[in-house]
Amino acid sequence: MRKAHAYRFRAAVLILLLSILLTSCGDSKSADGQAQQDIRDQKEQISENGAEQADKRSGVKKTIDDTNVELPLSLTVTQEAKRDGPESFADSPQRIERAAASVVKLEAFNHSGDRIGTGSGFCIYEPDILVTAAHVIVNAEYLTATCDNGETFRIDRFLNGSEEDDIAICLIPEGVNLTPLPAGETPQRGERLVVIGSQFGVVNLVTQGNLSGIYRNGTVERLLFTAPVSSGNSGGPVFNSEGAVVGIVSGTYDKGQNLNIASPVSLAEVLYKTTITESER
Repeated sequence: MRKAHAYRFRAAVLILLLSILLTSCGDSKSADGQAQQDIRDQKEQISENGAEQADKRSGVKKTIDDTNVELPLSLTVTQEAKRDGPESFADSPQRIERAAASVVKLEAFNHSGDRIGTGSGFCIYEPDILVTAAHVIVNAEYLTATCDNGETFRIDRFLNGSEEDDIAICLIPEGVNLTPLPAGETPQRGERLVVIGSQFGVVNLVTQGNLSGIYRNGTVERLLFTAPVSSGNSGGPVFNSEGAVVGIVSGTYDKGQNLNIASPVSLAEVLYKTTITESER
């Protein structure tokens, strides 16, 4: 009996010691875990402080939710300047609208007062100079012009022309207030072009395309372009991407895939200068 009691006593002591040992190990693991968490928290704090310092150095200000970034002043000014930069004539309805005010619909009449043709024309060089295609005024006694705003006037004086170049220069009567369009240099292949003209008698329709190429044959030079044109466009201006006139619509290729023809405006300038030199208006 004494031995049995002794064994039970020893077993109880061993169980007590084992329990104490396990409890100590658990506390140790808990302490280690807390220490590791503290280290992680410190690293995150250091990272946040470093990011904040980096933001201060870069001049970038972030909002609380980090979804909106305010750029430095120098970058903001650069972007504003880019948005306010020059805009292509083809992309500016306002500039096209202003240019259309200098373009007119033309109707040609014979000596009997019968209408024999229609076309387009535009003011260039001086307020009293109107340029159109020569074939628009063939056999015409006079022309009537309809402005973009609906006003009309009569033209009965022709100053100069060239059937070969298909260009005619007319005199706009006094009292008509048209602003001369600027003349530009011959465009490059692929450059965007805008055409304004009175297709089928509708005043100043706008079409766009590009310069396909330049046709040269001896003394003949023509611009080939893709902006759609129709009956009534002849004599209308062809504008480049800067809004300057580079050509006068002359015709189209019936068998071509939207390949149209214009006389270079430089040929009109030659006629204009000859007119100024040899005649008194």
